[in-house]
Amino acid sequence: MIQHVCMFKLQQEDHEAVLQKALELAEPLHALPSTKGGKTVVNASCAPENNYDLCLIYDFETIDDLNAYQNDPIHLTFKNYVVEHMVSRACIDYEK
Repeated sequence: MIQHVCMFKLQQEDHEAVLQKALELAEPLHALPSTKGGKTVVNASCAPENNYDLCLIYDFETIDDLNAYQNDPIHLTFKNYVVEHMVSRACIDYEK
């Protein structure tokens, strides 16, 4: 099992609107056939502002499933939007 954890720090300009749109685009990701479960989470309002804003946490049976997810048009739509509005990204894929 591979767990994919990807965090994004979003730009400050129009921050709430950008975050809401990213969440909307992330909503269908958990239903992709290559995933074995997962969720999208946001930084708690009481947490430090320098934390990342948005995090995807998804499980995949194999690395091939993760690669299929990475190339799925629904994921690419999410990715293209976030890349346009992010300041930084951190990601790790590890075996559980």
